[in-house]
Amino acid sequence: MSVAIGIDLGTTNTVVASVSGGEAFTLTYGDGQRLIPSVVSFHPSGQVLVGQKAVERRFVDSENTIFSVKRLIGRAWETDDVQRARVRLPFRLVEGMKHEVLVTARGEELTLPEISAFVLRHAKAVAEEALGETVEQAVITVPANFNDLQRAATKAAGKLAGLEVLRILNEPTAAALAYGQGQFLDEGKGRPKDERVAIYDLGGGTFDVTILDLAGNVFEVLSTAGDTALGGDDIDQLIADRMADELLKLHRIDARAHPPVYGALRVAAERLKCELSTRDEYTIDLRTIGYAERGEEIPFNFRMTRPELEWASVGLLDRTLEVCGLALQRAHLNVTDIDHILLVGGCTRMPLVSRKVEQLFKKAPLLKVNPDEVVALGAAIQSSALARRRTRASMVVPSDVPEAPVDEPSIRTDSLVPLPAGAEPLELDEPKSRSSRSPGSQSKQPLPASTAIAPVIPKAPAVPTGMPGAAAIAQIPLRTQAVRVPSAGVLRAAAPLLIDVTPLSLHVETAGGFADRLIETNTPVPCDRTRVFSTASDFQTKVTIRVAQGEKPRFDDNTYLGEVELSGIEPRPRGNVQIAVTFELDADGILNVRARDESRGVEATARLQPFATQHEPDELARMRQRQVRYGVVG
Repeated sequence: MSVAIGIDLGTTNTVVASVSGGEAFTLTYGDGQRLIPSVVSFHPSGQVLVGQKAVERRFVDSENTIFSVKRLIGRAWETDDVQRARVRLPFRLVEGMKHEVLVTARGEELTLPEISAFVLRHAKAVAEEALGETVEQAVITVPANFNDLQRAATKAAGKLAGLEVLRILNEPTAAALAYGQGQFLDEGKGRPKDERVAIYDLGGGTFDVTILDLAGNVFEVLSTAGDTALGGDDIDQLIADRMADELLKLHRIDARAHPPVYGALRVAAERLKCELSTRDEYTIDLRTIGYAERGEEIPFNFRMTRPELEWASVGLLDRTLEVCGLALQRAHLNVTDIDHILLVGGCTRMPLVSRKVEQLFKKAPLLKVNPDEVVALGAAIQSSALARRRTRASMVVPSDVPEAPVDEPSIRTDSLVPLPAGAEPLELDEPKSRSSRSPGSQSKQPLPASTAIAPVIPKAPAVPTGMPGAAAIAQIPLRTQAVRVPSAGVLRAAAPLLIDVTPLSLHVETAGGFADRLIETNTPVPCDRTRVFSTASDFQTKVTIRVAQGEKPRFDDNTYLGEVELSGIEPRPRGNVQIAVTFELDADGILNVRARDESRGVEATARLQPFATQHEPDELARMRQRQVRYGVVG
């Protein structure tokens, strides 16, 4: 028998959870451990070590031990985050043929989805060992501010790990699902029927804040904002840099010039940060940091106090408060409108985080939520609901029984936004040669004027389709008589109606290199939007629609996703051919683009999911073969 699980694939740690008997609970391994370090080490024996065994090798084999790749997954080589990571990470990053990021280990180049797949394979094995059943399906969580490429890459990692990914779920939304059970509040009080909740999610590599309206059994995301390059890793680096300065001062050893030494400092810095969450000061012994000329160990002890740590990290935490302000602004709310604040992510254990959040929201955050496990628990609730829905859908319905109504609205793909009376369509010109840009890259070459989309009229309003207000994700409640289990890792599983949103706007490129927005930030998903354009040149037979995601007015300042080319257009005078462009955003936040010649009915479609589609079949086959070849040891 196969079961579905929830996986919080984190920058620092990964957590697995499941639902059984109406109870959601985190899964343990070894001697009761719940956190799986998201670290992968390529051993000389040919095995791949994952988890704690891999962490141990960061000291002795830093060049072949891979960690903290979550904030790089789905990003192009030339992006600023990747270039900064090249300097600070001890293992080698290289550019792929299609401008993607690769890591080099034991002389072999691997994609970042492959690295994440090793972690997911270990998580799958932990679940199967704990449950005694085969695991084939999972909901995997990602930061709310992940773009389309990062979500697609995460989904590809799940497939490489042998999992059917039922959904890519935003981490704060998953946390809200778990919180919705009401077991984190004071005993006997339960959760209020209606409330607004802010999820403050500070993980190892990313930060998100999401504002939700919880009305009975309906959970609606009002807004989300985040920074995918801000997290506990940055605090670790600040500590490691202070340690490196001290090491240079005392022993004239430049740790930054020796990746293995600096890697050891990074590991020590993370431990020091964790210890100072519960202690006023801590001294860490690093006598194995190096050896003197005669072979004796170099003594190096580093002491830090909590006030010193807070002084070093206050600037980073202030940045998170700015993001909180943006989320409140997008939701059109004030801090006084928020009823509860949940802290999610291991870094929220720092006392300074609680104080900063309380200072902003004028109320103390809830501290009964386990920040390490709550996201995985919510993902497990979602995976159980989706698996049950699939099971129900696969049941044979007798011919004399009327078919039950479908509770998840389909996305209409035949709707067109009507043009205002007397208005002309926007113009599309002939495409240039096929773009050499890779998804996620930031091209500095503007679209030539002869091939651009020209917005020559006021924009027609974007008209959503589906349910009024939002195309919601309908869940099936679990019928259960489960009793409350007094454990931090267990909670009752129920599946409310979820209404999530897209965190970033989606654009097409227009003349002059500007971004013309089709789907706005915080639009409920799934959804679709259609606008009508026209040809800009006489007798052209092709158009190209180039797509990006982000909030910048210039197209190239956003994340390039891909393009759709429509050929076979009837060669008619300029402005006489209407092209309907449709963006369809699914429940995973992954985009489909359609372009249709309304006069001829010619249509072109592209699913802008690069890590699942941009690789050639032989490339994907090699990636799968590497997963099979490497044995994973946790």
